This record gives sequence, structure tokens and C-alpha cells, in this order.
Amino acid sequence: MIIRFKKITNATVILVLVSLIFLGAHIIKSKNNNVSGDFSNLTDKTFSFCKNATVRTGKINFDCEISRTPEGITNITIISPETIKGMKFAWLGDRQEINFDKLTNKTKENILPISSLPCAIYKVLNHASKLNGKSKITSSVDNLSYSIELHKDSDQIKKIKIPSLELIADFS
Repeated sequence: MIIRFKKITNATVILVLVSLIFLGAHIIKSKNNNVSGDFSNLTDKTFSFCKNATVRTGKINFDCEISRTPEGITNITIISPETIKGMKFAWLGDRQEINFDKLTNKTKENILPISSLPCAIYKVLNHASKLNGKSKITSSVDNLSYSIELHKDSDQIKKIKIPSLELIADFS
């Protein structure tokens, strides 16, 4: 019986050591990922925000407030120019709403074309929230190539670029 007990003990010790090695490797990898700016575990933090943005294109410039929840509910409210101030675009999961002055359009279909600036920003944020990246994400969705730059210190969105629309959105 003593010999049998030693075999079980040796097997148990080996199993515990192997488990500790894997656990240590996982902890080291997790620490290295967070230090390098990998936000694969921080996508809710990165893509859940309420910020002002200045959006510039070759033809149109406007300031807006963009808010997004972890569930993907996104609101874009125009701050300037004065002629369209208060116009709001909302993607609420199962429906889309557009509000301006006292007019509201609610629909379950996407009524804005992908090339419209609010829709393009929404599509990019929604797509990028499902990706992993470091200080910059480059991808495409619905034939729109885009890049997103993050602030290195906070993993918050700094800039969105959509070259085909000549769109640059600077977040403050």
C-alpha cells in the first residue's frame, strides 16, 4: 500500500505543477496584453461612451455628440451647424429613429444609406466593437474601409477615418 500511495502522490504533484505552470503563463500573458494596449478585454469600455466629435469631409463639416452603450445602442446628435442643430439619429437595436425639430421617423429598416455620414459612423463603431486591436484598428464593413485610432493612455477612441467618404471624426 505504501508504494501505491507514493505513485498517487507523485502523479498528484506532477498534475499540480503542470496546472501552476499553465496558470502562471495565463497570468503573465494577461498582464502583457494589458500593458501593450490590447483592449480585447476592454471593448465594453472602449465602445461604451458619450463624447463630442468634430466630423470633417470634403464637403460637410459638423460637430456632434456620439453616445454608445455596450449593447450597441448608438445616438448621434448634431451640435452644429445651427441649421441642423438638434437633429438626432438613433440605432436602438431593433429599430432606427431620426428626430429633427418636432418630426420623428421610426422604422425597423435602415432608411439611411451606408454612405450617409451618421450611418457610416454607426456601422464602423458597431463592427469595430467586435474586433480586437491595439492602438489602431483597421478593417472594413459593408464595403467601407476604416481605421480607428485609440488614445494610448485610456483605450478610448481618438479618431475614426473612412477614406472612401473622406471622413475624419476627431473625438474630444
